[in-house]
Amino acid sequence: MKSPLLIALEGLLSATNVEPERMQRILAAAKDSATETAEEYWRTRQAAAALDVHPKSLWRIARRGQLHPIKRSARAVRWRKSEVMKLAAEGIA
Repeated sequence: MKSPLLIALEGLLSATNVEPERMQRILAAAKDSATETAEEYWRTRQAAAALDVHPKSLWRIARRGQLHPIKRSARAVRWRKSEVMKLAAEGIA
């Protein structure tokens, strides 16, 4: 079953008279990217617990450039789970 996004993209490509071969390549690339798993994010306390540090230390680690916070708003900050887990495996210097 096609996702609504792929159906909309197919309609757009048909309306703009894109060559069929190019249209198939674009749709294949969009389909591949749609099947990728979404990145997981952690809240500050979750990330700090995974690294076994205080939440304030997490911000110090970020200032050193070892982690990169994602600020959704002034109070809502998230951390990439993959980035935190990689740092946990390598160890905090």
